[in-house]
Parts: sequence; structure tokens; C-alpha cells
Amino acid sequence: MSFESLIQYIGAAIFFTILILLLIKRKDIKKFIPVGLFAILYADIWCYIAEYLKIWSYPTRLFAQYTIVSIPFNYFALPVIVMVWIMFCPSSLKGKAIWALSWSLFFISAEFGLTRYTKILAYTNGFDIHISFFLWLISWFIFYEFHVWINSK
Repeated sequence: MSFESLIQYIGAAIFFTILILLLIKRKDIKKFIPVGLFAILYADIWCYIAEYLKIWSYPTRLFAQYTIVSIPFNYFALPVIVMVWIMFCPSSLKGKAIWALSWSLFFISAEFGLTRYTKILAYTNGFDIHISFFLWLISWFIFYEFHVWINSK
């Protein structure tokens, strides 16, 4: 088993475990599930755009037949991450901005490590870490607004 596959298996297992613990521990988790499902759709759309524009790729994947998306990240990790982000997001605009900025910096650091030291993620055609940072930053607010919209009465 390659190092990249091991990272993907461990990551998927960790986030699946966190999701199970969230479902057991929190009684009001139901209102966060739609935003988790939306995060899957949103990530898949961006992966198809990336495939069309050839701006990033996943050279090493757990499921080789799925060449466009990263199954462990898009289907296991991202929904859990987005649900946790929404659960603990501050209510003020300044708090949300700082919250989104800090999470974006964390993910950019992770992406930097993945692109530099592994073959899990590769940037091409001029796409780089700066563009990815702004994509993450904007995405947090899209996830939040979707959550507010879907849970408004």
C-alpha cells in the first residue's frame, strides 16, 4: 500500500468516526445534514470544473475508476468539516470572517503539504495555492448561506 493511499484511508476513517460521534452526541445534528450533502455536490461541481479546465487533478486515488473526484475527501471529510464549521461558526460578521480565514489558512497549509510532498493533489495550468485560498474563503460563506437558507422557515 502506498503512502498516499494510507493517508486517504486514515483520513476517511477519522472523518467517518467524527461523523458517527456527532450523530450520537448531538441531538440537533439533523439541521446540519443538508449542508453536508450540499458540500458533496458543491465539491463535485468544482471537481468537474477543474477537470474541464485542467486546473487540478488527483494522481493517486483510492478508487481508480473515479478519476475526477477525491472520494475520501469529497464524500467523507468535506461534509463533516462543513457541518462542524457551521455548528461552531460565530454569529457576527467579523467573527465569521476570522473563522473562515483561519479555516482557509488551515486547509491551504494542508493542500500545500499534499501538493508538495505527496501525489494526492496536483495543481496545473497556472492554478496555485493563492487561488485555492480564495476559493476556500468564499466557499465557507456559501456553505453558511445555504445552511441559513435551507433552515429558514
